[in-house]
Amino acid sequence: MISMNLVVFCELSLVYLKCKVNLMWKMPRLQDLSSNTSCIDEDRSEIWLGYTEGINRSRTSHRTMDDVPALFIKSVLCLSSLPTVEPVKKLSSHSWSQMAADQMARRKNWILLIKHCEGSFSGIFENKSVHPFTATLQEFARKDPTVHQITQIALLKSENLTWRNCGPTKVGARKDIESFERRIFPRINYSALEHLQLSTMDSIGLHSAILRHLVDKNMKIKRLYLKYEGPNSTEILEQIVRKKVVTIMSLSGEWPPESTVPLIEALVPQRQLRKFWSHARMSFSESFFESLVADWREDNSRQAEEMFFWSPETTPPLDQTHPNSKDRLNVEVSRGYIHLTFSRS
Repeated sequence: MISMNLVVFCELSLVYLKCKVNLMWKMPRLQDLSSNTSCIDEDRSEIWLGYTEGINRSRTSHRTMDDVPALFIKSVLCLSSLPTVEPVKKLSSHSWSQMAADQMARRKNWILLIKHCEGSFSGIFENKSVHPFTATLQEFARKDPTVHQITQIALLKSENLTWRNCGPTKVGARKDIESFERRIFPRINYSALEHLQLSTMDSIGLHSAILRHLVDKNMKIKRLYLKYEGPNSTEILEQIVRKKVVTIMSLSGEWPPESTVPLIEALVPQRQLRKFWSHARMSFSESFFESLVADWREDNSRQAEEMFFWSPETTPPLDQTHPNSKDRLNVEVSRGYIHLTFSRS
């Protein structure tokens, strides 16, 4: 399905191009506008000024999407954050398709790495396909936002991360987080955000700020590592379960069982899921495991490789071989942890 944002923008393009606009003041020429088509809100006025200039030049009612100014097209592609060029190709517009293909070819996807140490954070950006492959917050903020976007976020403990070749940016107070939100969050490509790892809590609110920002976005995260922070954590989990694209998930912290267990029970049968770990103590019913095993016995084409639950009160299933193949289900139980491994022949 074509991105809803893109459809709306395209419809606006056609509607306005068919209008006859009588301007009461002189508009600046398109070439006089800044060439910086940033996705950041304060720059969007330039986009609409350039677009109005295009409208003023369009005096007939017979216009197509190919008549839309290049600046507007480039800005729509930036704002829509498309993960691939395919939705634009479906619009049958040469100019849109060509510009989208060019933007995709030049796009650089960055990992935002943040480590928590002694009450503050240090962060850098990393991309192995460019040189230098690391950048500070300030260096990344200066890069072209139509090309350089964030597609992975990892907030980790200090022992899980060491910096290389680049002095990190320090985030140690609430004012630093506000600057971080303003300069960095608009650069996240939600449609292409594949990896989200929020594995540690903090006292200054960065973990919470990231969750608040992401909770109402249309994300299709494939790898999620999430420590419970509050209701926003549950909303993120609900969204990921509905999307049915996550392949690897790990949950930790004090997740509320009453709202989390139904979500996990809805997630685990999904065919695309490969690995799932729940380090939060919850009580799963025996019927849940029986249903999981029954699904596996009926269909061994599912992607499941490993599942891990902390459910001390539950009687686990037994080791067994698949009835129609040599695939096996191996079950290990230790101190209330149930570890299921699906081995393939």
